[in-house]
Order: sequence, then C-alpha cells, then structure tokens
Amino acid sequence: MSSTSGDKKCRLKKHLKLAIRDARGGEIASSGGVQIMDYCAELGPEGLIVEILGFPYPPYEELFPQHVEAYGQHWKKK
Repeated sequence: MSSTSGDKKCRLKKHLKLAIRDARGGEIASSGGVQIMDYCAELGPEGLIVEILGFPYPPYEELFPQHVEAYGQHWKKK
C-alpha cells in the first residue's frame, strides 16, 4: 500500500468519525482503528463484519470475559 492510499484511509476514518464505544457510550481507544466489511450481498445479514484492531486488554477483558477465559483454557490444555 502506498503512503497516498494510507493518507486517504486516515482522512476517511476522521471524516466518518468511527470509534469504539462501550454500552454506556464511553469511547475506548484502539491503536488500529475500526474496519467495516459488507458481504451482505453474498452472505445475507450475517455478512456484515466489524473488526476492531488494536483493542486494549483491560477493556477487552471486561467486555469479553468469556473470550479471555476460553483463551486461557486453550493454553492450559497444551
């Protein structure tokens, strides 16, 4: 990817004002931003994918404790 396309993506993100928010509306910082992919034409309503890149650990652990537990269990088995 060229720096020009990277600059365009940064400007687009700022224009759209995409952000990660918790259930109370508080913003959660991320180091990689938010990405939305729309595959609804091919997959139906399940085809809308939202990725959060660089999600910090303490809020992740609070919001997704079942994922943290499953990850820990996975490594205990090995």
